[in-house]
Amino acid sequence: MDSSKSSSLLLVALLLLRGRCESSIFQKHKTHVLIRNDMQEQLDMTVRCKSKDDDLGVHVIPPGGSYGFNFRPNFFCTTLFWCNFEWPGASRGYKVYDCQRDYDRCFDCTWSIKSSSPCLYNAKTSQYDLCDNW
Repeated sequence: MDSSKSSSLLLVALLLLRGRCESSIFQKHKTHVLIRNDMQEQLDMTVRCKSKDDDLGVHVIPPGGSYGFNFRPNFFCTTLFWCNFEWPGASRGYKVYDCQRDYDRCFDCTWSIKSSSPCLYNAKTSQYDLCDNW
């Protein structure tokens, strides 16, 4: 196969992958995760978020406050951010971003954290109704 055909095939393959590729070459938007402290108990919440490559540090979120971060999911859609949430008397962990789960669900992923559950804002219903168990 000559080099022009090989180059053409490579270009076609890259274009076919474009729909699921998360590299900055293909993705127009960064992903933003926002974590809101919506605890009914009005408690400070300490959060520490990590990915395989990044530790975002410890942050204290007051009642009604929020903490956010931006990133670009990787090319293979294996990006995962896990957060540990602590408040007096409790410690919980949750995946606030899992590319396989969230890539088609949100580029602006806003979480309402309550002692009962984490709930993702659903743009289709304008509600925090995408809730999971701890």
